[in-house]
Amino acid sequence: MFSNIAYLSFAKKLQTIMNKYIFAFITMIFMTALIAAQDRVKIEPDQSYLVLSTKKLKTMESELNEVSAQGFRVLYGAPTTAYDIAVLLKRLDDTESAPYTYKVLATSLIKTMEKELNENAARLSVGAAHDCL
Repeated sequence: MFSNIAYLSFAKKLQTIMNKYIFAFITMIFMTALIAAQDRVKIEPDQSYLVLSTKKLKTMESELNEVSAQGFRVLYGAPTTAYDIAVLLKRLDDTESAPYTYKVLATSLIKTMEKELNENAARLSVGAAHDCL
């Protein structure tokens, strides 16, 4: 009889602990989804121009590809500080064309840039050279 009571007590404690972990896990997933939703670029439907600025190259690449799907194309890009870049984009009226896919490359060595460009050459289209910054 004593072992059944001890087992039931242990089972209740275990259930309480599991409920806390399940709640924490669900909360963590919800918060991650919320943070991911906040990271998206906010664009008004009638917005014609957009400026993107970031320090992280992967962030710039993902944001460029995200807004490209909404019809934006790079007009100009330039470094704003030692580790920051800003890009000016314009929304094209041509909704028939396929969205661009951007690849952000960055290096201070010419040989490395040449290597990266050659590695990504298969992805580049004939008209993509004007999009180099």
